[in-house]
Amino acid sequence: MNHIEQLISHGYLVVHQEDARDQLSPKAYQDLLQVMERSLKKRNSTPLSADETREMEDYFASRLDPNLKTCPSCGSAVIHQGGCLECSDPSCGWAACG
Repeated sequence: MNHIEQLISHGYLVVHQEDARDQLSPKAYQDLLQVMERSLKKRNSTPLSADETREMEDYFASRLDPNLKTCPSCGSAVIHQGGCLECSDPSCGWAACG
């Protein structure tokens, strides 16, 4: 399990800042930043290292790439269905909706 999957499995919401800024209203984006800041302070978390940040960006870039041909989880082909990318292997369950 990579670092991003570990964060998600522990209940963290992980989103690229650029994607949040592009898809949320300015007020909702500012509210999200404030919630995140409070959460980090509450949990006494330390900032991500440069390597962790880069890994996170690469992970989400691969999940949101509309030209993606293979599943980043299992390597099977991906299909475009209902505005989402989905793994063609039903036992995998990987999907990304943008």
